[in-house]
Amino acid sequence: PRPVGGDIRERVRLLHGSAGSAEMWTHTCDEFGSRYRCSAPDLIGYGTSMPWPPDKPFNLDSELHAIKPLLPCCGEKIHVVGYSYGGVLGLFLALSNPALVQTLTLIEPVFFAALRYKGNRRAYDQFRDIRDTFMSRLSGGDTEAAMSGFIDFWTGEGTWASSPPAIREYMQERANKIILDWQAS
Repeated sequence: PRPVGGDIRERVRLLHGSAGSAEMWTHTCDEFGSRYRCSAPDLIGYGTSMPWPPDKPFNLDSELHAIKPLLPCCGEKIHVVGYSYGGVLGLFLALSNPALVQTLTLIEPVFFAALRYKGNRRAYDQFRDIRDTFMSRLSGGDTEAAMSGFIDFWTGEGTWASSPPAIREYMQERANKIILDWQAS
């Protein structure tokens, strides 16, 4: 169904990855603007959203609840695009409410359990080692080393060191949310 008397463009919801923000989708939304109603929320603890309270349990339902106001009602379908952790959230959204999702595009979703289910133990263990190293460095108080290893693993050696100081500071401030993202994924 389309809105009566309103904007007839289809909706696209873009979901960013860990340590990111909705800002990563700015150019995509600009390109989609004439054809789609595009929105990209800041997921919990990123961008302008509030951090998750440390004393409350966290899971993918928590993220879905936070973005629920951006989801349409009344039978309208949306296109969902998720990158990295946003890909896992997009998959979870599609599985929990298939009538809502018209199409689902997953870009490098961090659904590592799929490797285990498929029997690719070596690849699964590699991701687990990255997670464990990240968490160990963070719990040891070395946020810089934790984030450096995390970012360089995903985006290439030296990326962390060549990132602007403001970006590194932003990511370090959100390192504890990345742990929640790993656990939820």
